[in-house]
Amino acid sequence: MHKTETRYYLIGFLFVAIQVLPFAISGENHYICLHDFLDSSVAHIKMMKDAGALFDFSKNLPLMSVLPRYFFGNWMDLRIWLFAILPSYKAIIANIAIIKACAFIGMFLLLTRYIFAKSEFSSEVALCISVLFSFVPFYPDYGITSAGIPLVSFAFLNLYCQRDKVLNLLLLVFYSLFSSFILGGFFVCVTIAALLVVWTIRDRRIAWYPLLGLVIFSIMCIVINWNMVVGVIHPDVVTHREEFVPNRSVLTALGDALSYLAISQYHAGCCIAVLILAVFIYTYRRYGTDNAMLGNILTAYLILAGVITLASVIRPLFPDMKIIQMFQFDRFYFFCPAMYFVMAGVSVLELVRHNKVRMAWVFMSLVLVGNIFFDRTVSGELRRVCGVEELPTYRQFYDERLFDEIKKSLPIRGESDKVVCFGMYPAVAEYNGIYTLDGYMAMYPLEYKHRFQRVIQAELDKSEDLRSYFCDWGSRCYLFSSELGRNYKFPAVDDASVNDLSIDCDALREMGCRYILSSVSIGNYESLGLGFAGSFHNDDSYWNIRVYELFKFRK
Repeated sequence: MHKTETRYYLIGFLFVAIQVLPFAISGENHYICLHDFLDSSVAHIKMMKDAGALFDFSKNLPLMSVLPRYFFGNWMDLRIWLFAILPSYKAIIANIAIIKACAFIGMFLLLTRYIFAKSEFSSEVALCISVLFSFVPFYPDYGITSAGIPLVSFAFLNLYCQRDKVLNLLLLVFYSLFSSFILGGFFVCVTIAALLVVWTIRDRRIAWYPLLGLVIFSIMCIVINWNMVVGVIHPDVVTHREEFVPNRSVLTALGDALSYLAISQYHAGCCIAVLILAVFIYTYRRYGTDNAMLGNILTAYLILAGVITLASVIRPLFPDMKIIQMFQFDRFYFFCPAMYFVMAGVSVLELVRHNKVRMAWVFMSLVLVGNIFFDRTVSGELRRVCGVEELPTYRQFYDERLFDEIKKSLPIRGESDKVVCFGMYPAVAEYNGIYTLDGYMAMYPLEYKHRFQRVIQAELDKSEDLRSYFCDWGSRCYLFSSELGRNYKFPAVDDASVNDLSIDCDALREMGCRYILSSVSIGNYESLGLGFAGSFHNDDSYWNIRVYELFKFRK
């Protein structure tokens, strides 16, 4: 590696370190994104680790009713290994660092080796764009599913050009181990298969090495996700996904597709895509005749935009086809961040080449600000520190010290005594080793959904929004209240309460529930046949947890 290129990598890694450093300095006293992360997967992995089930697929987990281990992901996932080796918070930080490092490396390699022609300022612009790409708020729960798209593209292009074949095959294996097959891997397979057809027709010969890469990549994805694949093909459990109902019209689906193209999608990583597109169109109109790459990238973008739009409207167009309702074909949007930053890269290079350096710096600065704005962890921490919003730190969210007090005070006996949470995420209890009858799962038995629906049916009848949310989707199987809506975090300072909770406590008892852990006061608990077992709070707590008992107190 050339000394200059080494310097670029060191600069890139420095910016990755700058992004990770606040987490290391603050420790667990830093806000981490709750949605689809702390409220689910982190708690599930901690629960599996405590139960010795991380690498044991024979174990069932007593969450909700009893769930098979393969519902919680595969043991070959490198993110699982991080949590197996490190404490949960350190595993999260290591995961974020790897994601951002892979984003930088992949984009820098793709831009310098394939997108930019060897010209003045190309390496410097590639460095700036790659650093900006590392600042995209990629969802940590999905590894390098989106952040690794440039790296995968680089690997397949190398295989097409027959360069470093073994190394690039290993890069594909690494991506398969550190990403989600459902969210990204499947769509990578489809895209590469389509490219292979194009290459074969254009070159009038089969591109054997990319084909080999696709075969190895596909086999790895199937092997890694074998239990899930078998569960889909020959399900031993009918899951709640059978009742998924599209709640979008074609017009709404088109609106969603436009939002993906305007700001990308938050699971893939949002950015100011509309600004990037505007600057790209400007540079294409001004300099497109001098740079064929601009035209090629525009063609690729239009194909991606068309595929996302078409895939978005498939579900509302075919509401009775279950396989279509159970799978999101519009997840090609995981390619959007990589596509937009390639577009940003060629735009900035053209601006610099034509002496519009100030415009290029303003553009990149706005993109950086947009990345920070869309980053739920960074913006959440800023709002918390500035007192704009009462948000919990990682330590406060799971509050192990408070739950140690709860477990010492209440006779909760492992798997035999289950709880439900009210006004708070069930993941909080799960992280602390308390098994819940409610939960947030991508898959769980349909029969269990119907049993739990008995508990909350009266509250669902009060709110059409909650009824549709649970009956038509239902992945959040929570103790809903029409008074609280879809809010699951009520800090102690709010002193929130509900006055007329309508739940079937007899159904809860039949399911084995002993306690309700609530972050809000239940005003009519006595009329529900509940007993107040105590309130738990300390000076550092985000939560004030009231405990209501079911078995001891009956109507």
